[in-house]
Amino acid sequence: MSEDKKKDEGIIDKIEEEIDEIEEEIEEYVHHHNLLPLVGGAFAVFFLMTAMVVAMPYMFYTGTPSTDAVTRTPLEEQGRELYMNLGCFYCHSQFVREIDWGIGNQSQAGDYVYDQPHSLGTERTGPDLSKIGGMRPIQWHYMHDRDPRSTSPGSIMPNFEFLTDQQIDALVAYINSVGTEDLNTYNFQPWPPAEEYINKTNPFKPLMMSVQANYDPETEEFTGDNATAEEWTQLFEQGKETYIKLCLSCHGCSGNGQGPYARHVIERPANLNERISNYPGDFYHFWRVSEGVPGTAMPAWKLSYNESTIWTINTYEMSFVMGSLRTVSGDISDEEGDIFNNATGIMPGITGSQEDYEKGMALFNLYCAQCHGVEGHGDGPASSKTGGYITPEPANFTESGSDFTNYGRYVWKVREGVETTNMPPWKYVLSDEDIFKIIFYIQTFSTPDDFNSKWAPLYTDPFAGELMR
Repeated sequence: MSEDKKKDEGIIDKIEEEIDEIEEEIEEYVHHHNLLPLVGGAFAVFFLMTAMVVAMPYMFYTGTPSTDAVTRTPLEEQGRELYMNLGCFYCHSQFVREIDWGIGNQSQAGDYVYDQPHSLGTERTGPDLSKIGGMRPIQWHYMHDRDPRSTSPGSIMPNFEFLTDQQIDALVAYINSVGTEDLNTYNFQPWPPAEEYINKTNPFKPLMMSVQANYDPETEEFTGDNATAEEWTQLFEQGKETYIKLCLSCHGCSGNGQGPYARHVIERPANLNERISNYPGDFYHFWRVSEGVPGTAMPAWKLSYNESTIWTINTYEMSFVMGSLRTVSGDISDEEGDIFNNATGIMPGITGSQEDYEKGMALFNLYCAQCHGVEGHGDGPASSKTGGYITPEPANFTESGSDFTNYGRYVWKVREGVETTNMPPWKYVLSDEDIFKIIFYIQTFSTPDDFNSKWAPLYTDPFAGELMR
């Protein structure tokens, strides 16, 4: 026998001896110690915890239904049974966590009082269905359940063409009952998850209502007192300036969601006329601006501005719904423009070249056409003249080309805007050079006689002189 083999056998014998010693120690310990209390105590703790976590909540839960709890018809119950048997809950959840506020109200225990067993689901391969009732046209469900790809081309949901008509009726009835069949237009918005917003009220609303009560939109005349007019003018112009600086790039100067940055994002900015008119109250408007919209370019403005500033913005944005309440006559803006012209003697800062004209046209179409129209007649898609919502009606530049007698009035109105209307102070958006180019383009909406006699002579490039010959 080799030396290495003898050495290995010696090691094995030693290990076996140590194992035997350990076994003897264990037997001695068990013989002298009774483990029954330890095992019994462990089981007692287990059963106590199970009772506290499982049994006691069930025993003491009162089962109070929430507003989203649903008592179902026999057809809907049949649909729910089918939903469970088909395994729909493997892919579709039915619960809204706090972080899921975009789906709807956060789920409560009372939502499931009538569901035995519950259908919370396991994961979200498909959309959450907690609030699906009333959110789709009824016929959409019929098409989708039979052939999911007919309504959702990228869907991985299996076809259920094998179901009978009666089964499809039951399944659709159940799906449309989940979260209650909600047909209230105001509820088609996720509810603010933070209770701190629910009781918020616009501190400037009494002033706005006072102005509205003394304003005639037909004649554009305010008949209230001067102090109220001045207070409203200051508030409105402050809100407009802030909106122009913070919001115009996405929502556009008319609030139609077609600002220049809107071309850059997949989730298009809101059309504020449509969105705000559908808000359930001022608190909701305040919440939206304060918290922003997760997953979009809309920031949480509360991180940068105080509540008063946000309410000022919101008050201005209400003009996209109810129209501007004009407490400053349009004549005032004309007079200010004439004073500015006489004081400065300002002249175009461009030559009036073809390049100036084309850049002015591009800027006008991007920023101004939504109110003034592509031909400058005040008939853009947002204008009340064409069924839109911007009031007073935006200017018709053919008329301006005739009425204006000096260049300074153009510059003043574009730079400073028009008080208590939606005409913005473009000095916060555009450079003076861009403003000169837009004015050059706007002047071409004048009649040929007006342009050739009053405006073309201001420019040195031959292009301007020949433009409307």
